[in-house]
Amino acid sequence: VEAMKRVGDSLPERLRETGEGGIAVCPSSIKLKRKYIDKLPDEEEE
Repeated sequence: VEAMKRVGDSLPERLRETGEGGIAVCPSSIKLKRKYIDKLPDEEEE
């Protein structure tokens, strides 16, 4: 685990999973998060 942390820290931010871009902010990911993690109804069902 410590080795993985060092490798992750050595990567440039643009190559790391930051949760600030890419799939983390695409509409389908946001919808899945609302449904399965936040347990909220889809906007269409509200």
